[in-house]
Amino acid sequence: MRLLRFARTCCNQINNHLRRSLMTNLQKTAVSMCVIDDIESVVEGICTQIDWDSHGIVICGTALNGETGLALIHEHRPDIILTDIRMPKLDGMEVARITREYLPESKVLLLTGYTDFHYAQQAIGMGVFDFITKPFSLEQIEEAVLKARGAITDSRQRMLQLHDLEQQARESRRMKRQHVLDLLVRYATDEQSADEYWESLQIDMNKERLVVALLQIDHYGAQAQLPVKEAELTHLILHNIIEETISCYTKGAVFKDGAGRFVALFNVPPDMTPDEIASYYCENMSKYAKFTVSVGVGREVQHIHELAESYEQAAIALAFRFYTGGNTVYNYEQISRASPLTGLGSALEQELLQFAGCGNRQQAQRLLDEILEGLLSAHPRPEPGQFKIVCYQLTFLMLRTFHAKLDEDEFQSIPARLREHSAMDTNSSQELQRHLGELCELGCELINNKHRSDANKAIDEAVNYIGQHLHLELTVRHCAKQVHLSPSYFAAMFKRKMGCTFNSYLNQIRMERAKAMLLEDKQIQEVADALGYEERRYFTSVFKKNTGLTPTEFKQKYWQEETYQ
Repeated sequence: MRLLRFARTCCNQINNHLRRSLMTNLQKTAVSMCVIDDIESVVEGICTQIDWDSHGIVICGTALNGETGLALIHEHRPDIILTDIRMPKLDGMEVARITREYLPESKVLLLTGYTDFHYAQQAIGMGVFDFITKPFSLEQIEEAVLKARGAITDSRQRMLQLHDLEQQARESRRMKRQHVLDLLVRYATDEQSADEYWESLQIDMNKERLVVALLQIDHYGAQAQLPVKEAELTHLILHNIIEETISCYTKGAVFKDGAGRFVALFNVPPDMTPDEIASYYCENMSKYAKFTVSVGVGREVQHIHELAESYEQAAIALAFRFYTGGNTVYNYEQISRASPLTGLGSALEQELLQFAGCGNRQQAQRLLDEILEGLLSAHPRPEPGQFKIVCYQLTFLMLRTFHAKLDEDEFQSIPARLREHSAMDTNSSQELQRHLGELCELGCELINNKHRSDANKAIDEAVNYIGQHLHLELTVRHCAKQVHLSPSYFAAMFKRKMGCTFNSYLNQIRMERAKAMLLEDKQIQEVADALGYEERRYFTSVFKKNTGLTPTEFKQKYWQEETYQ
């Protein structure tokens, strides 16, 4: 039964919309006419010898007797009925009488002979529009029909004007009602003034035990793109679904409260809670309108002058849809008022910034999630505005950290949507979390890229230093110090860039330099000293281990090959 009621409500709104369009075009609709006479040549002459189309008149049918003519009238409901008085089976007077009862707006024109004048007088008294005496000309027929058409056009115009006046009156009453209700729910007033306002509305509601609920269409931005007429029809349907929901359980009133938002004011029934009624709003909206809504419910008030307090509470409760995304009822009674957040500065937040500044994405993201989840899982949850402030501060601090660590061009490569304050203007905690997570990930990636670039430059410097200082006792710690890196990080970056460990590279470069010096006929001790080997014996041992020959054997082999060549 409830399903049928809601379906009927939606259909009624669509029909009303179509009816308004029909009324607007009423003046353009052609006038229909049927011709009834027992003489076939008369019927044919009237229908074919006059250009009715040029007058906007359509012949919808003809008949040769009153009985057939009456059936024709019932089927086509013509605007003008042109009929003879004397006909077999059913005379024109009876046709006129029945038509008058069935189609009071239709115009009946009687064709009569001079001897039937007294019948014509009776017909006029019965409401027949006009009569045409025999013998008649086609010009007389045309003149009488056009006169009837003018009367019909005037009648339609009056209907349009009456419809417009009624519509204006309804709209005026609706606007007055909405204005007064808007005043009552938005502004505090005394009991006497509230009573006076209320009496002017003539609403079928009790003034006691009232609750204000605010309903917001979820994801309204998508609906805002609808054409104006479609959006208007959508709001009418939603408005009536809310009204029908209330009327199923209690008395109430509904009015718009901005884009995609409605105020529902209702008496609390003795056997239901406001939350139960509000839950039916959500259920019926998704079932019959294919939308979802969020509902904020204020506290019950005992008199209408307290409605502003309930409205304010409903607005606060509705704001908590920020955490769930919508399609939920939020009751002010169930939302404990959280203490204001103390702001940032905790150890977790400082640790987050340290890891973010080092480019440690994994640890920074872990700490960011821990901070945000700590707020979201708190009981009571902070008010949405407070949560947003924390997110604004985290965004600012991370951006400041990244700006300090990156070159200006690198920092500007962070998309504007992550850097600008307007990007944080959202009604979803999930969107804010995604925003902060994306900023953290991208900033850490940029810092890591910079670290890798800086480290590569440092390794190049280290390689150059090694080549110029082979005579020193070179170690990882010594070379790392020269390029201002930690020994472990230097060793890791050196191996990543050079493809071998520091010691392997140092040994390789020394052996290559030793070969070159030996081929320049340098003394073995001189070579050992130049390459940082304190003892000749140790240098000889290392050289043989790497080349398979002692320094002396290496020189002899080279000179022998040179001699043979």
